[in-house]
Amino acid sequence: MRWQRGALDTGLRPAHLATDTAGKWGVWQHALDETEKRVGPETAFLDLDCTKPLRLQGDIDAALDLFARERPDMVESCTEARKNPYFNLVESDASGALHVSKPLPGGVLARQQAPVVYEHVGVVYDAAPDYLKRSGSLYEGRVALLGPGHPAGPALRAGGRHRQSARLGDRGVPHVPPDREGGAARVSRYAAVPPVHRHLPHRARPDNNLTTCSTRVARNTTRLRERRSMPRCDMTQNARERFKLSKDDDWLALLSRSVHEPLIDGFEMPRFPHGRVQRQFIGSADGAALNEGFAFYRKCRSYFDRHGLRLAPDARYLDFGCGWGRFPRIFWYDFDPANIHGVDVDPEILAVCRALGCPGTYTRIEPRGRLPFDDGHFDFVSAYSVFSHLPEEIAGHWMSELSRVTKPGGMMGFTTEARRFLDFIERIEDTSRSNWHFTLAKHKARVPEYRDIFDQGRFVYIPTGGGAYRSEDVYGEACIPESYIRTAWSEHFALVDYVDDPSKFWQAFVIVQKPGAR
Repeated sequence: MRWQRGALDTGLRPAHLATDTAGKWGVWQHALDETEKRVGPETAFLDLDCTKPLRLQGDIDAALDLFARERPDMVESCTEARKNPYFNLVESDASGALHVSKPLPGGVLARQQAPVVYEHVGVVYDAAPDYLKRSGSLYEGRVALLGPGHPAGPALRAGGRHRQSARLGDRGVPHVPPDREGGAARVSRYAAVPPVHRHLPHRARPDNNLTTCSTRVARNTTRLRERRSMPRCDMTQNARERFKLSKDDDWLALLSRSVHEPLIDGFEMPRFPHGRVQRQFIGSADGAALNEGFAFYRKCRSYFDRHGLRLAPDARYLDFGCGWGRFPRIFWYDFDPANIHGVDVDPEILAVCRALGCPGTYTRIEPRGRLPFDDGHFDFVSAYSVFSHLPEEIAGHWMSELSRVTKPGGMMGFTTEARRFLDFIERIEDTSRSNWHFTLAKHKARVPEYRDIFDQGRFVYIPTGGGAYRSEDVYGEACIPESYIRTAWSEHFALVDYVDDPSKFWQAFVIVQKPGAR
């Protein structure tokens, strides 16, 4: 290891990160990566921009205190903006006429009436290494505001000038206006700068040389942990026992709170990925994603109870195609984390599950691979919106594998597209701007043929592909008739029920049971 005047020498950055147009985020990621190659995993990433030298030790300490105490994805130093887009920032329209950038109903006649907005001042940034690795830009997660009047520390300076304290809302957090689309901005208990501020310009320029810039990686983990940090949630117990819950309604309410409240009852809950990541996998995010997932959970539970399947904490659960970990979170209510497993073909989303603290163990599988578990290992398996995307050969392969690792008498709940999905393809309008619709619309002409295949009780597969790790030979849209499941897969599972009810689920709900006594 080379050290120069007390600083770790990580060498020069790549040429594409040493230009005037290179963004700070990529520079940070490179600095963290090079540092961890030399000294191992880090606890926090601290950036002290060399173009902002007028900072005090108290500013740095305040950022570390806030980061350790509230555990946001990132802490950013801000101050109340000199100009306000609701009052005195203007834009020109096509005719050249000027208008307020963000007009409010009735207008804003005085600056004091305008919602408070902030500008980042670059005095200090403190980021969680896992957030820096998994995100592509500054505001994809929960960014905590460290600014004037913040209880964590002193007033920060912008351009060397002390600013007045920011106006605080009734609950002691900065007022944040609704976003441009009219949705409510989200402010967490630690006064997070929400996604509404993504439109603010990010003008930070990269430093010239990693060996001389003020980028530092905080290595004093003992110091961070001593700073009133909250413990992570106990991952040795199921959630029912951990939170002393008696009804699954209470678990849904607590999970929904955890979307915006990372600390509940003094413990850090598993975090949620950015809404864009959630929607990429399941088409919904946050509360809507939990409500949809909980409907599936309750449907499965109703069949467990009916067939005497006891979901004891020591029972074992597998989420096949786990994505960002929605169902491991939900089924944590019944299963101890040591008995929860998730598998997926996408190594990047599995890394997200681990980084966010999802309960369970996460393992990558190959599209035509083998599950890394012993025969008869699991009591219950879920596969939500997985068999709705697999071609017939691969679906049959995984049915065989899932049967192998399921105990006799164990059950599996999954979903698949039903016949009505073909009607949906036929109704797609040519003017739709959805990439998914555009891909499906290419198959419109074959919908009558697909209907005939489905009505004959055969497997329908439409090759579309789904991005990285999901080429069209292993991923598309699958419509599977009830009769096919009952006959083609009968050696693996007995069909218990096939529910095609669009008022309950977008896809058909299927529950099967492995033959044999428990």
